[in-house]
Amino acid sequence: MLRTMRISTFEVAKMRYRDVLIDETKGEFGCSLGLKFLSRHMVTIDFHNLRLYLKPGKQYSRRDEEGMSGMHILRPKSQTVAQVVDKDSPAYEAGIREGDILLAVNQKPAGEYDIEDLRDLLQSQDGKEIFVTYLRGDTTKMTKFKLRRRI
Repeated sequence: MLRTMRISTFEVAKMRYRDVLIDETKGEFGCSLGLKFLSRHMVTIDFHNLRLYLKPGKQYSRRDEEGMSGMHILRPKSQTVAQVVDKDSPAYEAGIREGDILLAVNQKPAGEYDIEDLRDLLQSQDGKEIFVTYLRGDTTKMTKFKLRRRI
């Protein structure tokens, strides 16, 4: 991937889209809409006729966002882990690093969040303050940062 771009509006098959993120890639196809775009729809794939059908779903009108925290989380073995923390991101500037285990987010135990709800929270609103309690090695730390729109 080379970069992610925001397209303010475009139309496909008489459906109008606003604020869509598109990933520019190297290779034959140049740009990719990907799963974020498809998640706006009910998708039917007709393999036999080589067709893809899109029907607007519950998320059709939502604005696409990149993670505003800069923290990419996973939940292996029932622990919520900052797998990657982008440099120059709010989470990185607040001291969170790769491998830190999130114990609580906004005073709620991290394990009580559905992982997708937690990801949504971490990209929910430009300027929103997030409080994180995390574990690094044997040391528990607390920090806070403000979400920042990246694109």
